[in-house]
Amino acid sequence: MTLVTLILLGSLLLGGCTQTGSTVPEITLDQAQEKTAAVVDGFISAIDPATVARIDDVRDESSGCRGSDVDPQGLVRQWVTTRYVTFVDGTDALTLLDRLVADVETDGWTLATSSDVNDGAGQRVNLSAPEEDRAGYGVQMSTGAYEGRPTVLTISGSSPCFDVDLDDLP
Repeated sequence: MTLVTLILLGSLLLGGCTQTGSTVPEITLDQAQEKTAAVVDGFISAIDPATVARIDDVRDESSGCRGSDVDPQGLVRQWVTTRYVTFVDGTDALTLLDRLVADVETDGWTLATSSDVNDGAGQRVNLSAPEEDRAGYGVQMSTGAYEGRPTVLTISGSSPCFDVDLDDLP
């Protein structure tokens, strides 16, 4: 490999999280917050409201994408929105999660990973957004049956990583 090729490859690896250019449009902190919350709320709206006891906002904030050793000022950010959906007694969350995944797959979302948790009593899935206006967005959902606890589905959406200016940070 030539020196130019090595330098180009190194810059691509170091810049992998910024996702700017042709695949993911540049976004602002406010746009990332708005779209990530809309993605999570869209997933929640696909759930039968008769099965939902309450919805709790857990997290709605940005965080650094690269770590302080690479990006000490935190100028490469990602927005994360997390909600807990607590179901009425008797709701089979695993069946509901399977149905929800099938529904969003018809909307273009792709199941990236799926794994059992809590000895098969629960499941965690990761979905990737379609390559449209939500390119680079992802959703993780997990649920499980835990003795003596209400059935909860955790839905966490994340934006692609993006660059911000120091002036944009709170």
